Amino acid sequence: MPKHILFVILMVLSAEGYSQNKVENKVNAIGVSGPVIWNNSNGVYYSLGNRREPSGNAISYGANIHYSHFFYKNLFFIGGIGYYKQRFKIQRPFNYNSPFEPIFQTQSYSYDNIHLTGGLGFQKQLKDGLYLNIVATYNSLNSFREKYVLNKEYGTEQINKKSIPVGHSINIGSGLEKMISKKVSIGFDLVLPVYSKWNNDGIFYKYNRSDDEQQVARTRFALGANISCYYQFKNSRL
Repeated sequence: MPKHILFVILMVLSAEGYSQNKVENKVNAIGVSGPVIWNNSNGVYYSLGNRREPSGNAISYGANIHYSHFFYKNLFFIGGIGYYKQRFKIQRPFNYNSPFEPIFQTQSYSYDNIHLTGGLGFQKQLKDGLYLNIVATYNSLNSFREKYVLNKEYGTEQINKKSIPVGHSINIGSGLEKMISKKVSIGFDLVLPVYSKWNNDGIFYKYNRSDDEQQVARTRFALGANISCYYQFKNSRL
């Protein structure tokens, strides 16, 4: 995760340095947001020599605090940190902590993550106090708590507390931002994850037949929304 933190810091410093020569009236803002993303994903395992790819749908969600800074005309940088719960509803074998030998399967599993994000955006004013935003962000997830559910009805689950670099994604978002006072705005964006790369989780069985047997998941399609609120602490746009 340190390299991802360094990536976000470098983006902040680069945007700040570049802006000194390109923007006279800077607009800085700090905000909070709540992303919610639905995903259809699959896992991988082998049974009797045959490859299986069970899939399922799940909803992930989180809360972030972020900083945005216009550095050239209508272009702005955004960076932030927060919490994100990544969920998968996939049935697959895993190494359940049990004295018995049978192979246990998950009904679903999830990761509680530290969420780092950084990206670039474009804003166009539609009318007084109303703006169109288009944003591309890089997102890094590092888990500090993992839950594997065997049977939700009976509450059978296993919880681990490990540091796992779960994965990263590139999201494209577009939506509207509305000023509700001279300093405060609210926004709503549709979010499309265009690229997701999930790393391995050693709790899943390794059959030595392919490189993706322990991969957390493979996203087939995902779509979500993001609600945000900003406080502009330097210059008003109303």
